Amino acid sequence: MAYTPPFSISSEAIDSIAAIGEFIGRFTSQNRRQITPQLRRRNRIRTIQASLAIEQNSLSLEQVTALLDGKRVLGEADALAEATPFIVFMLQALHDALLQTDPASDSVSDPVADPAPHIENPAIERLLPHLAQRSLGSTELRQRLELTHRHNFRRHYLTPALEQGWIERTQPDTPNSPTQRYRLTAKGQQWLRQTH
Repeated sequence: MAYTPPFSISSEAIDSIAAIGEFIGRFTSQNRRQITPQLRRRNRIRTIQASLAIEQNSLSLEQVTALLDGKRVLGEADALAEATPFIVFMLQALHDALLQTDPASDSVSDPVADPAPHIENPAIERLLPHLAQRSLGSTELRQRLELTHRHNFRRHYLTPALEQGWIERTQPDTPNSPTQRYRLTAKGQQWLRQTH
């Protein structure tokens, strides 16, 4: 019998988990500094439980721990259902915090001190805002840009943005994968923050 967790796993949660995993992988591979978690597991569980309590959710510390471990939890259906969006929110908050950290240094980039990088290609300027919220595949990007010709899209939008470091592949080792998606690099995120 297959295990079914007591909460639903949305595509947003899976996207956040994948993005966090990719970020940690890139960060670890650079070997510029040793990863030292700022929050310990027990404190994170207490924070989640306290936040849930503020929202009038009655899950205990043990129940939150079990939920995060993927175990079955007995509790009120409403309380368990409310935990799912909160877990998605916490994953997204963690992902956003990781994106703001510059892996090359211990500092967080300051949009006021750092000038916005300049984009000379108007096609790239059109492309980047579509990747602001999440990574997208080439077909979805083409549709959002209302472009029909795949070759021109790759030649004028995708390839220059990749070569100039504005975007990156989510699967760099398999560039022709049918599940390949694209996301903003730190350079692309900085430009977007400072210009939009």
